[in-house]
Order: sequence, then structure tokens, then C-alpha cells
Amino acid sequence: MNYKNASEIKNDIEKFLNKNLGRNMKSKKAHKIGTKTSKIFINDDLTKQEREIDAQIRKRVGEERSKSRKVRNGYHKTVY
Repeated sequence: MNYKNASEIKNDIEKFLNKNLGRNMKSKKAHKIGTKTSKIFINDDLTKQEREIDAQIRKRVGEERSKSRKVRNGYHKTVY
């Protein structure tokens, strides 16, 4: 797609998110990166405490993996 300005990109991104995620989401800003980019990144809105908890969980998962255990981490949890 050829875009003339950032507002066209922003509108298309919002339409895409509304259609595919089924939620009315607004983007703060959008810009084109390269000519063949099709990736969309959505940052998680976590509080400082939630980020600290996730960091502790990731550290624990890393320790368990170094012990050759099969471990996954999810949202505020560790799955063995």
C-alpha cells in the first residue's frame, strides 16, 4: 500500500486491529518501516509491580531450564 501521510497509516492500523482483535483500539502513532513490513507489535501495559513479578518468574524459569527441566512461563505463572 502506498501511504501519503501518517494519518492514513494510523487509520488503517486501527481498522485492522478492530477487525482482527474485535476491540475498539486507538493507536497513538504509526509509521511505515521499509517496503515489505507486515509485523505489528503491541506492548503490554503492565504496572511496575507486574513487570517485577514477571522478571522474577523469567529468572526462575531460566534457573530451572539450566537444570535441564522442561519449563514454560505464562502470565504471572510458571508451568512445569
